[in-house]
Amino acid sequence: MKRNKNFVDNSTNTTKQIASKKKLQTNIPRKDADLATLAKAVDDKWATTPAITLLWIDEPKFKILVHSFNTNLTNRLLVGSNRPSLTQSLAQINKSIDEATDCVKVYILKKFKKASAKAQYERYGIVKEGTNYRLPFDNDKRKLALPLMLAAINEDGFINEEYGTNFWQNIKTTFANALNNSSDIAKNVSNKVAAKEADKQKIKQVLVSIILLIKANYPTTHHNVLREWGFIKENY
Repeated sequence: MKRNKNFVDNSTNTTKQIASKKKLQTNIPRKDADLATLAKAVDDKWATTPAITLLWIDEPKFKILVHSFNTNLTNRLLVGSNRPSLTQSLAQINKSIDEATDCVKVYILKKFKKASAKAQYERYGIVKEGTNYRLPFDNDKRKLALPLMLAAINEDGFINEEYGTNFWQNIKTTFANALNNSSDIAKNVSNKVAAKEADKQKIKQVLVSIILLIKANYPTTHHNVLREWGFIKENY
């Protein structure tokens, strides 16, 4: 079948555009630290090259953007660095809770005997998960179960046991604090990531625009000029 001479192969054009875009994007670092280094180098060069201009952003505003990105990146790393220790702390508290709960089940068995012991578990916040009776695995549900455990311990006279009133009162407070801290860290990390990513996308837009301007203004020497601006790699 003959091809219509007026036919335009849009798929071919689209493929070329995508390929061109991918080639252009390889000049932009993927890693945050590399992007921060490049953005700083570009800003320094731009400050001494006023002939290069963009209508939608100027060098002073880009400098502020670069500073904001570096600040948000640093804050994200600082906040996130506390996360493993808090997670480990919460895990250790949960381990203590699970061990103590097993001992409390023994107290209940001795007091109420085998026939009716499990009927008391609900009062203690103990639930069946899989084949095991325990305080809920989910941390938020476990937080709600701990006051039930404490109240039942007092009500059934286990006040002075090893895992009695003092233990559960302390563990209830410690667990709530650890859970709140973990939640706060998660929220802070999420906020810092969002702020960092917003700056990152804007910086990438500026860098792509700068590359296009340099190629347009220096058609035969743009490779050297790009290196002067800090674009030392052609493939990240």
